[in-house]
Amino acid sequence: MKKGNPFTRFSIPIVLIVFFMWFGAEVYSRNGGSGISGLTATNSSGCYCHGSSSSSSTTLQATSSTGSFKFSPDQEVDFVVRVTNSNQSAAGVNIAVKTTETGSTNAGTLSFATGSGLRSESSELTHSSPKSFGELTYAEFEFTWKAPTTPGTYYLRAIGNAVNESGNTSGDLWNWMTPQTLIVAGATVTAPTSSSTWCAGTTQEIKWTQSGIDNLKIELSSNGGSSFPTVIANSVSASSGSYNWNIPSDLASGVQYQIRLTDVTDANISGKSSSFTIAGPASITAQPTDVTVCEQQSVTLTATVTGSVESYEWRKNGTAVPNSNSATLTISSATMQSAGDYVLVITPDCGTQITSSTAKLIVNENAKITQQPSGVETCAGSDVEIIIKSAGLNKTVEWFKGAQLITGQSGDTLKLFSISSSDAGSYTAKVTADCGSAVTSVPAVVALGASAEITSHPQSKAICENQELKLSVVAMGSGISYQWKKNGVDITDAVNATYVISAFQASDAGNYQVVVQGTCGDAVESSVANVTMNSFPVISTQPSSKTVAAGEMVELTVLATGSDLEYQWYHNDTELVGKTAATLSIASAATTDAGSYYVNVTNDCGTVKSSVVTVTVDVIADGKLSLSTQTYDLGIIEINKNHQFTIVELVRNVGSKPILINELVMEDDLMDGTMTINFPVPQELGAGERAELSVDVTPITIGPKSYKLTFVTDDGQESTIVMTALAVSYSIELSTELLDFGIVLVEDILTQSLTIKNNSNSSVTISTVSISGDDENVFSITQDYDGTVIDAGAELTINTQFMSDVEGNYSAMLEIEFDEIETISVELKAVSSLSSVEDIKAYINELRIFPNPTAEHLNLELSAKHDLQYTLKLFNPKGELLNTKNGFALEGNNNLAWNISNGTSLSSGTYLIMLEINGSVVLDKVIVIE
Repeated sequence: MKKGNPFTRFSIPIVLIVFFMWFGAEVYSRNGGSGISGLTATNSSGCYCHGSSSSSSTTLQATSSTGSFKFSPDQEVDFVVRVTNSNQSAAGVNIAVKTTETGSTNAGTLSFATGSGLRSESSELTHSSPKSFGELTYAEFEFTWKAPTTPGTYYLRAIGNAVNESGNTSGDLWNWMTPQTLIVAGATVTAPTSSSTWCAGTTQEIKWTQSGIDNLKIELSSNGGSSFPTVIANSVSASSGSYNWNIPSDLASGVQYQIRLTDVTDANISGKSSSFTIAGPASITAQPTDVTVCEQQSVTLTATVTGSVESYEWRKNGTAVPNSNSATLTISSATMQSAGDYVLVITPDCGTQITSSTAKLIVNENAKITQQPSGVETCAGSDVEIIIKSAGLNKTVEWFKGAQLITGQSGDTLKLFSISSSDAGSYTAKVTADCGSAVTSVPAVVALGASAEITSHPQSKAICENQELKLSVVAMGSGISYQWKKNGVDITDAVNATYVISAFQASDAGNYQVVVQGTCGDAVESSVANVTMNSFPVISTQPSSKTVAAGEMVELTVLATGSDLEYQWYHNDTELVGKTAATLSIASAATTDAGSYYVNVTNDCGTVKSSVVTVTVDVIADGKLSLSTQTYDLGIIEINKNHQFTIVELVRNVGSKPILINELVMEDDLMDGTMTINFPVPQELGAGERAELSVDVTPITIGPKSYKLTFVTDDGQESTIVMTALAVSYSIELSTELLDFGIVLVEDILTQSLTIKNNSNSSVTISTVSISGDDENVFSITQDYDGTVIDAGAELTINTQFMSDVEGNYSAMLEIEFDEIETISVELKAVSSLSSVEDIKAYINELRIFPNPTAEHLNLELSAKHDLQYTLKLFNPKGELLNTKNGFALEGNNNLAWNISNGTSLSSGTYLIMLEINGSVVLDKVIVIE
């Protein structure tokens, strides 16, 4: 404890008193006797370090600079606390202002001036060192207190310690000051609050809390407290805490009203409320009105409302409209469902609900198409209806073919009667109404169905037992259906383009045909396909074993039955290349030819193996010259070209001793040109040894050729071979080098034929037929020609088709590759064009062609916009121009008669008519029936 410190707390057990007396003396000497805080409450232990109890000989008294203890909020006041004791020489103090007499909550702000002998600690004041009395019996401590903002009763509390300055606590006398009540005068309005809405013409209770005021003046502001011109009450007892205010019924509604309470005796003491609302009676002064709009337009329904309103609600046909809490209802995009009877219901802050008059919202329908049209494919001469469903206020409907307006058609249904190819095309409907933009339907395509046409017929064939039979037909046309027949009788459920028998039996053999029917035109029948059954190969006579001397001929023969038989001989289980006949011949047997032999006989139905036979070759003691064959066919050779052949193992020594071939004897028979023999002589062959022969031949004339060559040994043995050949000159003739399809209507199919004539003295074989070029996708070959043989002097027709769904000029190359000769190319050309009167709509309104089909006579109804010259042209299915007619048409309707045959018989088929006017054309099809 500090020596002589007036406010050192003593709060430790008695047994430690001596220690703390020593410690306090030490602290006092270091700090000069500075005081402490927190001792002013009379229920505390006080200055316990300076004595266990207070002393009445020490008194404390507080005075204010105003002479009063009543203050205004935030007012700063100077105070003096005097500590008096007639027997002591100095004093210290602890001063505080609290919200209660004994509590710990500070109130306001304490401060001190320099030289006052005070310091601040924990928002309280205490002495910085004991203050000497001097010649007096007291010490005064001066300080300043700033009152809190909140009015109320507060307490100035102090504790003083009078000391004798003896250096220890003995003789110190301390005491509390009786708490001095401090009144911070003022009033706080507790009602109304910022959320209050008071109705004019009602009585409302103004409430407050106050301090230090006897009577209050109550005033009213309508401008948020800028001024308070209205006196509600001049003097009301402040202690009553409330006042019943009869709000005038004519008081204007507003949201910036405030109440001010003022001390009647001191205008500087006052308090005011937050802004609150005065609500007058509500009314609808302007009713909502009827509105008519188009779909998707914005709509605003509004009413003018006066007075204070708690809420708004718009109702449509009696049902609340969501999110409509406003005197204005806006519909950003009206729909047909938006139409109805609308009212505004207001709930005033004061009074009962008010409902506006009814406003009718009428929504007119925009132009729209609720059902789109559908395209149709039908036959020439049929009636067609294209239907839409449309809506709209005062709607109109216009129909168009392409971009051309169709007159006389203005409803939801477009009717076309007895249509022809000129009616084919794309149709749209345009709907216009008083509301919304015009709308156009999706296109509806009217297509003229094509009659059935077979482009590839089923083929005759031979089928093995239990193998699959597949017959196919390729056909074009609209709505194609199929019915297969066997021997003229319908086959049940055979109604596809392909007819299949999974396991063919003998009873299935017969004549097959398919009938193809389209939605338009007559049914067409395919060619008859004769289907036979191949029999499995059966060997009737087996080959037999043979024994021969070396150099003798050996023949092994098998006899077999079956269709299209093929043979393959084997020696010692090794296939003999080229030995594919029913008889195996060895012209000059050698010992190496001895062994086992058998033959496999095969056709499409299977393979049968002959019995195995043995060939025995007796050895010859001397050397013996032998040839493996006495004849050799060089095959087909082309004149003026060199051909090389090698006959492997032709020359043999079938004896047991060497031979020497020292001479070749050549005899020219039917051979011309040149032949070179490549066989060196003299040449020795050991026992069993073999040698090959190579020849180069260049014929110069066509026809059969032969050449005989004899081998001679030094001991006079001779053996001869005759070589034969057919010399040919290949010559292929084409019916045309350009297949011009001419003008073809878009999406129509046209077939053109190319005839190949083989003028050679030998057959030729087609390896592949293909189409190449940028436009190869619009041309096609109707069937597979690969492997087709064209005999000498024979002809072959190749059918090619063209079809495009886009206008334009097209070209490609037809490539025909042969096994024997170089590839032949034929140019393909076609023009694809739309059939549309729009191409010459500057000249004519309409063109109709009838009858269609026809035999030869046509009528053309032409509606001309003015007098004009025209040209009519007829093209056959190949695109070739057949007939031309020039004429003159008058303004208005013209009926033009034309004999399209021009005295020449026209074959049945689809022909193309072109009408040309001043370089503009329109195309149409006409079907000719003989």
